[in-house]
Amino acid sequence: MIQFKCPRCGAPMSVPDELIGQDETCPECNHAVRIRRVPVSPAAGRSISGNKPPVYAGATLISCFLAAFGFVNLIFGAWIITHEGLESELRVLVGLVAVTAGCLDFGLAFGLYCLCDIARNTFRPREG
Repeated sequence: MIQFKCPRCGAPMSVPDELIGQDETCPECNHAVRIRRVPVSPAAGRSISGNKPPVYAGATLISCFLAAFGFVNLIFGAWIITHEGLESELRVLVGLVAVTAGCLDFGLAFGLYCLCDIARNTFRPREG
């Protein structure tokens, strides 16, 4: 017997093992649910993944730090370019390097965030 909750309304459902791969209708909301078997760890009697956060959760955090670092680089670069204490060529060079690094950080952060979003949507259990 497989026991689970309806993904739409959360009503508890239970179906025989023979219905794996078939659709079953929720008795509460009439939503068609595809029956799937979740791998279970024999020692713990629970899902293999347990309650651990997904691997991409750490990558999402890293993308946030990259975006923050990129923002700091952009601000620093703009400040250096407008600062009067350095020679003009050196000031512009250092400022442009900082601004470029900030843009690269934003690009890396965005790319990493998009990869995490793709992973989230790819490995998420699908309805129906």
